[in-house]
Amino acid sequence: MPNAEATSPAEDGLLQAWEIRFKHHLKADLVTVAACETGKSKALFNKGPDLPMSLLYAGARSVIAPLSRVDDTSTAFLMLEVHKNIHAGLEKDEALRAAMVATRKKPGFEHPYYWGAFELFGATQNGLVARN
Repeated sequence: MPNAEATSPAEDGLLQAWEIRFKHHLKADLVTVAACETGKSKALFNKGPDLPMSLLYAGARSVIAPLSRVDDTSTAFLMLEVHKNIHAGLEKDEALRAAMVATRKKPGFEHPYYWGAFELFGATQNGLVARN
């Protein structure tokens, strides 16, 4: 049975940043977003709140998101490296940095286009606010 809210005339089925910010409560230590430019602030251009800030307001402790266009293959590699590094005990900022270095060293991914788009928003494991 479909969700009544999702089928109401006012609901378009798309999850917007403002909906995350005001309608949802997250209990997540880290949210990773890999779609192109999802870390870019749209609030600066009067297009509503940006996704990382909306996720932080909704309760995520930190967010990793790209500021520019990204490549699917290198992003998949980078994200796996980030999570592997976190599970190995690195703090989020160091895990992202190490993943970027590993991606850069992979043949074919040397150019910053393949690894340089990602930012860490929010808190690291030790509680410091970081923006990588």
